[in-house]
Amino acid sequence: YPLGGSEWLWPHHEVIVRDILVDCEGTVVWGGDLTPKWASHFHLAVRPGDKALARVAARLDTTRQTVLQLQAAGRVADPATPVRRNKARALGRPH
Repeated sequence: YPLGGSEWLWPHHEVIVRDILVDCEGTVVWGGDLTPKWASHFHLAVRPGDKALARVAARLDTTRQTVLQLQAAGRVADPATPVRRNKARALGRPH
C-alpha cells in the first residue's frame, strides 16, 4: 500500500480499520483518509501528554488489565453491527 498507490484495502478490512479508529477516540489518524491516500500509514493526531491519548492508551493496554476486555480495538465481536458502523461513520476524518 504505497503512498498514493492504486491498491486499496478490501471493504471488510476497511470496516475493521475504521472500527479500531472508533476505539482510538480521535487520537489516531489513518492514511486512508489523507490526500494522497496511504493505506498503510497511521499517526497520532494529538500531542504527547494529551489526556485523551493517556485515557485511550490505558484502556487498550492489555498488560494492565485484570479482566479480559471482550470488546476492544481490533477485538470487537462484530464491527459491522449498526452501533459500531454508526460510530465509525460519525468519526471525524481529516481532509
